[in-house]
Amino acid sequence: MKKILLLGLSLLILSTSVNASIITGFDDVSSGTFAPFTSNGLDFASNGVGITGAWNTTGTPSDNGTNALIVGFGDSVTITRNGGGLFSVNSFDAGLSWYTALSSLAISVGGEIISLGLGYSTYTFSSLTNISSLTIAAGPSDGYFAIDNIEWTSSDVPIPAPIALIGLGLILISYNQRKKAA
Repeated sequence: MKKILLLGLSLLILSTSVNASIITGFDDVSSGTFAPFTSNGLDFASNGVGITGAWNTTGTPSDNGTNALIVGFGDSVTITRNGGGLFSVNSFDAGLSWYTALSSLAISVGGEIISLGLGYSTYTFSSLTNISSLTIAAGPSDGYFAIDNIEWTSSDVPIPAPIALIGLGLILISYNQRKKAA
């Protein structure tokens, strides 16, 4: 019986997945692409007030040589999972970007306020789990902020997991019936 249970649990563990991704440099999006766009499994949409897009950050305070998500002039960006579903945002790098006379800027990340400075800093989140969307916004300003290296996960249970559970259930029913007959 213990062997059967261990086999069933092993099948269940092997068939369950947690998909982790990091959007590094929005390298699948051309620089100068305005929202809406999709990058590495996430959709990015603008509220249309200012400017949101994927841009190269060369020459900006947040220059790391790659594209970044740039949000400016009071705009906000809403992030959802491509195709729908729940996801978690674990961390991202953010900082001030082009055309800013500011040395810091407070932004709202899903209702949590963080203060950005010149250059990238890494922000880690424990409260942004199992969400269907995430809105990141700043008040009206004379500049932009940049977000890069978004680490996100989804914890979907693929089709093999329910099949493994059904199989385990059938094995246990069969075992119990044999035990009763004996």
